[in-house]
Amino acid sequence: MPWLTRLRNSIIQERGLEVLKGRMKPEYRERVIQIGRARRQLITAGPNSDREILVEVARIRAAHPDLHSAAEAKLLIEEYRTALKGIPTWAIVEAREAWLTGKEGNPSFPPRPSELASSAIRRVDMVKNDVHWLARIIRADDRALELPKPETFKKITDGFDQLRADLLANMGKGAPIKGSRK
Repeated sequence: MPWLTRLRNSIIQERGLEVLKGRMKPEYRERVIQIGRARRQLITAGPNSDREILVEVARIRAAHPDLHSAAEAKLLIEEYRTALKGIPTWAIVEAREAWLTGKEGNPSFPPRPSELASSAIRRVDMVKNDVHWLARIIRADDRALELPKPETFKKITDGFDQLRADLLANMGKGAPIKGSRK
């Protein structure tokens, strides 16, 4: 997602905090939050069922008819089931589609169970990384509101420095501090 890369690159360090350079427009911020929620739901969708795995294996086998005997086919299906157990169905579907369209692997041959599982796990990891960065971007955008502008921050620190100097200069003299109401 190129827009996510641009946002990631716009995070800067300011006074020890990650802050988004500039502020996001409210509608853009809301969209980022929605995408983050949707991506988080993909991660928490939970593992697939045996039926869902069998459907995806059937789709792979339909695209690659082979000459396996019934016993060999049963063993192969069991290998897929073992390799894909616990991986969300959406990731398996994306991995299968990437393989069959030639975006990954050789579409002339079906992916081995371990290849399909690796491809699906990479997709889950990419989504987890996206969620991580989207959360950091929102926090950085929030901090951009919290931190005063550099010129305001300088006025505040200068004011405290002056107050400290006045307090130290008048300690023990019993004289009122400049600007006090006494």
